[in-house]
Amino acid sequence: MEGRFEAIPIQTVVSWGMLNRLRSVLAGLAVDNAIAEMLIDSIIRSATLGLESSAPHLVLGGTGVLAMHDEEDRHVLEVACAARAHVLVTSNFRHFVTQDSEILS
Repeated sequence: MEGRFEAIPIQTVVSWGMLNRLRSVLAGLAVDNAIAEMLIDSIIRSATLGLESSAPHLVLGGTGVLAMHDEEDRHVLEVACAARAHVLVTSNFRHFVTQDSEILS
């Protein structure tokens, strides 16, 4: 399997901070630890699709320079900017939509 959707190349970009936050959310929801780790591992594997090496595209974290009130949202946006992402997948439209944004569903 390659990092593609139909004919469009895709690359999952995720940070350790995002994965750690997901881990804590899943723990708070009382998701079995083994299942949570399998989910996180599958996200890491998706970040390696289409790469020549087996190293996932993981960004260490945001630099804290963007002016956003929510630290977690700032981290997500800074990781997306650092990776030069074309698309940000989120259900948190309220904090990320600007007049220049386009929402695809």
